[in-house]
Amino acid sequence: MVSDEETSAIIDAVEAYDALPDPGWLEQSLSGRPLMERLNTAMSWVQSARLDSATQLIKRGNRTDWGDIKRESDGDPSHMGPGDEWTVSIYDQAIAYAALEGLARLNSAVGREQDRAHWESEAANLRVATNFVLWQDDPDHGFYRIHQHIPLAGASLTTSEDNVIAIGNAAAIYYGLADADKVPRILGALERARVAAGANNWNQAEMGPGSYQNGAIWDWWGGRQASDPTDGAIVIDETLRCC
Repeated sequence: MVSDEETSAIIDAVEAYDALPDPGWLEQSLSGRPLMERLNTAMSWVQSARLDSATQLIKRGNRTDWGDIKRESDGDPSHMGPGDEWTVSIYDQAIAYAALEGLARLNSAVGREQDRAHWESEAANLRVATNFVLWQDDPDHGFYRIHQHIPLAGASLTTSEDNVIAIGNAAAIYYGLADADKVPRILGALERARVAAGANNWNQAEMGPGSYQNGAIWDWWGGRQASDPTDGAIVIDETLRCC
C-alpha cells in the first residue's frame, strides 16, 4: 500500500553518487540492465501505478503520512484491495520530488539529456500539484495537510484532518519541495504543534507523556527538522527546538 519504496531507493542511489560521483557506477550492469535504466524504470512504475489522475499526485493507502499498514482490517494489512481508501500525502510528494530531482541529476551525469529534461519537468509538475491540492494558505494553517482523501464510493471522514501538522512538512522543506516563502510558515506550524502537545526536546531518555518512540531521535525524522541541507547549519534554536 506504500508508495515511497522505489522513490526512497532512488534517493539512496543519489546519496551514494554524491558521496562518490563516478558516472561509470551508474552505467554498471545490474542483472543485465544498467543501474541508471533501472532507477528510471522504478520512477516510471511509481508514476504509472501510483499517480492519481485527478490530483496528479502520488497516492497510497489511507494511513498516516509514512505508515505502511492500511486502515482497513481485511486480513491483508499491506496490500490494497477493491474498495480500499486511497490518499495523497505530503510525505509521498516530498520523497517523490526528491527522487525526481535526483534522477534528473543522475541522468545528466551519464548524458541522458532527454531523461533529464523529462524528470525535471515531472518534478516541476509535482510541485504545482502539491501546492494546489495540499497547501493550506490561511492564517490558521500555513502548512501542507497530512493527506487528501481520494473520493471513493462509501469513503467517509468522521473528523477533519486539516489541523494535523504532519512530519511530511519537514521533508517538504528538506528536499526542496516547499517554496522559500512557505518554509518559515511551516517551521512556525511545527513549533506550534510541539508547544500545544507539551512535547519535550529530543533529549528525553525514555518514553513518557508528550514524548515519542526512541526518545524522538530518528535520523530520518529529527535530522530533517534539525539541519539545513543547503549548508549544514543547525536551525533549531530557542524559537524552534523540536516538534
